[in-house]
Amino acid sequence: MSTNIRDITLDRIRTLCLLLMLVDHTLHAYALYWGKFWFVYDSERDVLYDVLYLHNNSIIIPLLFFVSGHFVYQSWLKHRFIRYALRRFIHLMIPAILGVLFLVPLMSYGKFVQQGENNLGFISFLTQSFFAGKTLQAGPMWVLYVIFAHSILAATLFQILGKQRVERFSVQLAQKVSQNPLTIMLPVMILCIFLLGFSDLRWGAPWWIGWGKVFSVQGSRFLVQALFFWLGVMRGTVPLHIREQVMDTQETKYKSLFIAWLIVGIAYITYAIGWFDAGAYSDEVYRHFIKGGRWSEVWPVVKEYGSGVWIRTTLHSIYLPVQVALYVFTVHKCKQRNWGFVDRISPYGLGLFLFHPIFVIWLQVAFDGVTLPALFKILIIVPIALGGALLISRWGLRLYYKMRVAR
Repeated sequence: MSTNIRDITLDRIRTLCLLLMLVDHTLHAYALYWGKFWFVYDSERDVLYDVLYLHNNSIIIPLLFFVSGHFVYQSWLKHRFIRYALRRFIHLMIPAILGVLFLVPLMSYGKFVQQGENNLGFISFLTQSFFAGKTLQAGPMWVLYVIFAHSILAATLFQILGKQRVERFSVQLAQKVSQNPLTIMLPVMILCIFLLGFSDLRWGAPWWIGWGKVFSVQGSRFLVQALFFWLGVMRGTVPLHIREQVMDTQETKYKSLFIAWLIVGIAYITYAIGWFDAGAYSDEVYRHFIKGGRWSEVWPVVKEYGSGVWIRTTLHSIYLPVQVALYVFTVHKCKQRNWGFVDRISPYGLGLFLFHPIFVIWLQVAFDGVTLPALFKILIIVPIALGGALLISRWGLRLYYKMRVAR
């Protein structure tokens, strides 16, 4: 029943996610409201980039996690647990560790310089600030170690259940989705409503939680990101030819899905921006807990501040599954078209993820204070950051293959 044929649509979706991430990180500094949460906060800002940010931020990581979950089962079948875990450690954790040690300091130093605290050189910044714990963080590397943790947990579950049980479940799952996709969509929306509503109230939208400053995740999103990873794991147990048959049978629902995406997306983004300072992102419940408040005392705070947050998280919870379904469906529909550039850069996805923020941040620092429309800055930064990241990735991949051949 299982097949080792690679689903090219997953590679394309992942590459598109990474390209969208690069664009999102570029325009982040120019968002009127959300720019202050990025490494660089440019003086040229516009609410238009908040609109784009809210769309991008809603979908990038959940979709990336969803796609990553698909690869676990087939890879586990091929390599089995020990070899699979070792390969995941090499491909995810080693880049994450090296990224925290060498790449994140370059990102953080850009913010350090922009804030005018450039009396310290880079080496002094490393020893006296970054590794001293004052500015230590994981940057984007948290994505790698969270995917690693979920992957090992999923492989452990497969090891316990065994191939036959997993594949019996996958057949039942495919049959239910084929008969009525709402059997999956509605429960996912309900779960999102609960997970986003709870986590956003408990930990606040922009805040991070975890163990120390490195091993942290975004408090308001880590539960729903886990949900989409495991949805990807489940879908990845279904053989490719059955997945494609299911997608083909839902062809007539594409227009309805697009209309739902448009209506809910407008509602979510309009509310999130229009009520940004009026309760949509209230973190009073989170502050109640960090001030030492107890669960038994939290209800009055929730009653006063929770409704604004719940409206936003509910709209987001409806929007997000529709986004994922629509974008996966769209890539599937365009499967036979020429994806030349996307397919060519697909092997460099990890390098694109690791290196683009350095180019983006330092170009944003260079452009800060330059009298130039934000759009022009973005249009300059995106191709340079993309080209630079791909150049380093190609060089690194060639070096890696040469080292393997030498062994």
